[in-house]
Amino acid sequence: MLTPPQEQKVFDLASSLSHSLRKEAATLTPADFFFGQDLLHNFVTILASFRNQTSRYLQPLLRESGAVLSMGGIQMNPPMVGDMEEDDSSDAQTAAFLSMDGAAD
Repeated sequence: MLTPPQEQKVFDLASSLSHSLRKEAATLTPADFFFGQDLLHNFVTILASFRNQTSRYLQPLLRESGAVLSMGGIQMNPPMVGDMEEDDSSDAQTAAFLSMDGAAD
């Protein structure tokens, strides 16, 4: 189980990875890019179930990483991450996002 400081570190790592993938997408091989997407998806999954509840860092990460996770064949269900608001009604959107596990395998 993660502690709050570890939750922040997971967010920081995922945010950095998202930024790097966005910046370097054109120079990465498809396999390397997919590996990065998969790792980013794993970070999102960790934050989605942090302490048996949604992490406060999840929605900011989804907004930041949505474009990266949508590239290369992984499609997110509408509404797009950029359109999400930070409120309690986002549980269905988070569940839809996490359902992409099968698409990435």
